[in-house]
Amino acid sequence: MKKTIAAIILLAWVAVGSVRAQHRMNEAARNLGVFNPDEPVTVTALKHDLDNQTGVWTGIGDVVISNSSVVVRADQISLNQRTGDVQAVGHVRMVRPGFGEWTGERMVFNHRTGAGLTDASQVKAGRFTVLAESSERQPDGTVVFREVKMTTCTNAPGFWHWHLATGNVSYQPNRYLSARHGSVWFMGVPIAYVPYWYRDLDSHYGVRLMPGYTSDWGVFALGRYVYPYLSAPDGVDVTGQARFDYRSKRGLGLGHDFTWDWGALGKGQIELYYADDRDPDERRAFPTTFTDNDRYRIAVEHEADLTDKDRVFVKGQLLSDAEMLKTFFPSEHRRSVQPDNALSYTHREADGAGGVTVSGPLDDFYDGVQRLPEAWLNIMPQLLFPGLYYESQTRAGYLRRQTSPRDPIMVGPRPPEYATFRADTAQRLSLPFWVEDLVRVVPRARYHGTYYNQSQVSDAGGVRNLFELGAEASVKGTGTLGIYRHVVEPYLDYSWMPRPQSLEDGEPYRFDRYDAVREWRDLFGFDGLPSSRQWHGVRFGVRNALQERDPDGLNRTVVESDLYSAYSLGTEGEPQGMQIVGGLLQVTPRKNLRFRSEVEVDAQDHELRLADNALFWRTHNWELSGGQLFRKSLAIDPFGIWAREPTAHVLYGGVKHIFNTVWSVGTDVRYECELGRLQEISGYVEYSLDCLAFQLRTGYEPGWTDVAGVTSDPNFKIGLVLRLIGVENRFGLSDVNEDFGF
Repeated sequence: MKKTIAAIILLAWVAVGSVRAQHRMNEAARNLGVFNPDEPVTVTALKHDLDNQTGVWTGIGDVVISNSSVVVRADQISLNQRTGDVQAVGHVRMVRPGFGEWTGERMVFNHRTGAGLTDASQVKAGRFTVLAESSERQPDGTVVFREVKMTTCTNAPGFWHWHLATGNVSYQPNRYLSARHGSVWFMGVPIAYVPYWYRDLDSHYGVRLMPGYTSDWGVFALGRYVYPYLSAPDGVDVTGQARFDYRSKRGLGLGHDFTWDWGALGKGQIELYYADDRDPDERRAFPTTFTDNDRYRIAVEHEADLTDKDRVFVKGQLLSDAEMLKTFFPSEHRRSVQPDNALSYTHREADGAGGVTVSGPLDDFYDGVQRLPEAWLNIMPQLLFPGLYYESQTRAGYLRRQTSPRDPIMVGPRPPEYATFRADTAQRLSLPFWVEDLVRVVPRARYHGTYYNQSQVSDAGGVRNLFELGAEASVKGTGTLGIYRHVVEPYLDYSWMPRPQSLEDGEPYRFDRYDAVREWRDLFGFDGLPSSRQWHGVRFGVRNALQERDPDGLNRTVVESDLYSAYSLGTEGEPQGMQIVGGLLQVTPRKNLRFRSEVEVDAQDHELRLADNALFWRTHNWELSGGQLFRKSLAIDPFGIWAREPTAHVLYGGVKHIFNTVWSVGTDVRYECELGRLQEISGYVEYSLDCLAFQLRTGYEPGWTDVAGVTSDPNFKIGLVLRLIGVENRFGLSDVNEDFGF
């Protein structure tokens, strides 16, 4: 019958009743670095025996020694209390949560020195399985495996898809694996020699390589080597990434990145890249001229929470020319055609926030606004008197508008550059109350003032004063509609903003994008600078929501809509009548199916201003997405003149199909309707194993000519991606897949 002896290491305590045995076992656990010496340990065995003459305790039959930090199992375990030698024999298995798993037939170690030796064994270290003929534990806790094969494959040994074969491997539990002079085998065939190999078990270190071809680059190979640069106490880590890129048409590109996590001091990265370009790009600002051969990028980013309320953020990028990102970092160029540069400090309290920002373009070939610096203060709604609330947003600083040089004949005239001190403040009072506990009414009064020490019409500057009186009324009701909970909220918003008598349109310098007069969803908010046009009218609409109970008993919104319109009462020369009709609809009948649509129509000009529609659907083996974006609005150009923005009309879609656990395919397409051209079509085929995934990617961008006459040649792309499955990228380093830019 199986006997269980549970206490603080009860190996010898039951047999001899000695407190010294407990002390010895706690000391053994401390030396081993396996058991927590301050935590009780449970020992079970079918049979146990203590030889008082030799001091050897033996557990026989299904022996288990465990606590929260480790579980050791074996057919037999013996402990020599005099020498400190421990021997485990037969189906030995040691599991340490978060560290790894060791299996073998024999394990010998000394609990006093920490040294040990095992016969043929198999260890699970993170995603890696290590198969060794023998292993030895060093006093510092490092385990040295001899005659090793290791892999991330989950198949049984002998059926691995790939593995690394080497003589010795050093293993530091929960930290790293390292080896020298190894060979990589794939499907039983050696394919590469590795002079040195290192793998941090908590990061994404190692070699990455992506070969392929594009019409712009020619034959290419993008190489990365990620390695641990520094690992210090208190969670301070620095990771390095070396870049080695070759493009047959462009030449050699070299770079190096550092990504750091300094714990309480924040985290960030710096990226350095240089390319000796043998085929420079034509400059879009000066057609028929080309960039230099020496091209580079320096990018820095860091963020730190100094306290629970204080945060510092730094982001900056220096480039050799305006075409650098598009040519060598196409994915980043897709997200933002122009780098964002900022240095900011923010302090937050429960009732407000403030800070200082320095931002703007660092390179002279970009347009933009430089804030040198600008301070800001936001006050959340505060109760001044019973029922009366106050809120404000204020910012002040020295601003400079920068415009890039350009060919005035082929590209157009260069917009003006100017600089001034600007102080802008928006103050609002509101008095919310209920009528018959049914109608919520919120009267408001707002002042928005902007001071410029210079304007386009006077060196003396001036103040633009905007006033508003308004009120919003709404009623919310609930009911049932079949199995759904129905929430309906009609609302009405009246506002009167007279035309200011100072600094008309085109007179103040323009630094921010104004709230266009027909951006109704935020017209009365604090999230932008309003135009100096007056408004006297009402905005009205109705919001609806259908909700259902999910399995957790929470309300899940299935349908959500907002239908609205705006009617001008007509004052000071403004036309009377309906201005805009719009709506927002979002439908989520199931968690794997979403549809969203936003539409606005100009009722005066009888034309569509906005149509943004998107659909997403996913099953266990299909994924479909698609949408349409149409936008045509009014804005103030850099010369201070109201003008219509160019119409944007894009169709996009994608489909992905997973045939089984091995094969999957996908494709994406984007079409520009206004110019009647295909922007890009791309696709991939992926073959996945339990440990590896091979992905063949292709893409095609047709040639086109922009308004300046600069021609982009057709670009065909193909690349092969090989990745390990289940290996984390904790530091978020850029991958070769990102740099390829599909």
